Amino acid sequence: MLVESMAHVGAGPVAIVGQRLDQYRCTAGADDVSADGESLKVLCAAEDLTAVREALESAGVQIESAELTMEPKSVVPVEGGDASALMRLMDALDDHDDVEAVHANFDIPAEVLERAAV
Repeated sequence: MLVESMAHVGAGPVAIVGQRLDQYRCTAGADDVSADGESLKVLCAAEDLTAVREALESAGVQIESAELTMEPKSVVPVEGGDASALMRLMDALDDHDDVEAVHANFDIPAEVLERAAV
């Protein structure tokens, strides 16, 4: 399988330093903790979502979102004409009435994505 079921908890704003990231990872039992500006992104096993959310809340972290999602196990780089074709496919799938969610494992550089959007 190219993707796996994970739980994603978004939190912030948080004054984040490297040691606090490790503290959140250990305290909450998360698989991965990363900072995006002042926001915190926490990934954990789907069955640990409630425990991780409660641990972060008890540590004083303001939770912005907590949801189950599909995370890619590996990422495939996509460039050039393939990127625009792939984006059209993703849009078509997302617009289909019978499709609830679309998950993928590709990575398109920002500059290629901007050109494909035009």
